[in-house]
Amino acid sequence: MTTIELALPDEIFAAMRRSPDELAGELRLAAAIFWYSRGLLSQERAAQLAGLDRTDFILALVREEVDAFVVYSSSRWCSASNRLSSRKRYRGGSAPGLAYLRVEARNSHC
Repeated sequence: MTTIELALPDEIFAAMRRSPDELAGELRLAAAIFWYSRGLLSQERAAQLAGLDRTDFILALVREEVDAFVVYSSSRWCSASNRLSSRKRYRGGSAPGLAYLRVEARNSHC
């Protein structure tokens, strides 16, 4: 494993009320969520970066209100997509343990 050193002013730890180890963990999670949300990392690799298993990473995504799953449907899935998109969208806190699911249809006729 490669180690990266990051120099931060001491005042950051006081302002965040975190120890260096706690802040390092939060920075890893923040980077994992950021890169996952942009499609640069898979859930598995993002979870690995954050030091979490995949389930805990998905729960972290829900807490941070980041899409846990994005499903792009083809034309044969249009009817299922329309049914799912009309259902209530769950966000962190409103349905504990459930990941937020967004279904988008790529085809304009859906």
